Amino acid sequence: MRFLEIGHDKRSGLKKYAIDFAFRDANGKPTHGKRTAIGSSGLVDAIGELKNLAGVGSLTDKSFLACSTYYEKHKGFGSKKDVFKRNERELGKFRVNAGFALKYADYIYKISQTRAVNTTNNYRICIRSVLNFCYKARFLKEQPIRDFGLQPMEERDRIWDADERTRIYNAMAEVESHLFWSVRLAEKNPIRGLSDLWNLKREDLILFGEMAPCIRFYPCKTKKRQNKPTYLIELDNELVQQLKWQAVNLQDCPYLFPRLWKCEGVWKWAKMGNPKRHWRYICDKAGVQDFHYHDLRHVATTYMLEKRGDDGQRVYDEDDLKSLGLFYSQRAIEIYRNRKAERVIARVKGKCSTFVAPAEKLAV
Repeated sequence: MRFLEIGHDKRSGLKKYAIDFAFRDANGKPTHGKRTAIGSSGLVDAIGELKNLAGVGSLTDKSFLACSTYYEKHKGFGSKKDVFKRNERELGKFRVNAGFALKYADYIYKISQTRAVNTTNNYRICIRSVLNFCYKARFLKEQPIRDFGLQPMEERDRIWDADERTRIYNAMAEVESHLFWSVRLAEKNPIRGLSDLWNLKREDLILFGEMAPCIRFYPCKTKKRQNKPTYLIELDNELVQQLKWQAVNLQDCPYLFPRLWKCEGVWKWAKMGNPKRHWRYICDKAGVQDFHYHDLRHVATTYMLEKRGDDGQRVYDEDDLKSLGLFYSQRAIEIYRNRKAERVIARVKGKCSTFVAPAEKLAV
């Protein structure tokens, strides 16, 4: 904002000021507000009027993109990089000032129309993290949003039943799905696909020693806070043999669970991307509704806590899952564990468990 003395008022004799306030309008386009004021009190009133009129603030206010970039530089985006980047694309051009709250509300409303409550909360939390960090670091003059409108979390406990599981494996076998071995691991070992599972490296596989066979890695989401390894120990023999085969036949592939396909009799590989569309295709082909790949984390948690030895005793308890680094709180375990009386009754009456390893004939 600039103001310039332009002489004195003839009637009052007070100084006269010309004010030029540069700001962005509601559409984010730069414009100017101009006023003439008489005396110091008139100057203060005119400045306040222009700021209220502008609403979205001065051109010197930081954009949300600048704030997000500053946050990434000092904190990083972690496992929610896709959420942070979407926020940047949608809100990046807007200045963080009094008018930003309205832009935020419009954006979150749009997100909430196509996403679940928990997913929408992730977008809210990422924006909150950026703004609060930048304000505390004095990168921002003010934090314009006081209430981010977080909704109570919906606890999803979807797991597959025996029939759904069989149909999904049959669908993967029919199309020779590149997700087959990923599912074999994820149905018995709680692990995040996008951030952890498909980033596992060959050096994470332990085939010798007292702990063998197992996979040892540092989860992306908790690596900085906990600095504690996670152990995946539910590895069946077929899966171990597959990983050994890959080590021998795909020596240039550093990943344990890459995308594999055969071209003119030769096996090719590529790093697994984000195969959500392919997983939806598999579920549609299998006739399984409302089952996301992330739901396998619920399946695996429930499997481990319900697994029984030959003597009928539990193999794992909640403390075991914490010791293995799979979870760090009882609350997290309960979020992913599915409690249904039907499976308890089936087990007590000696019926077959829901979580049986897939038959060899289903293997790709």
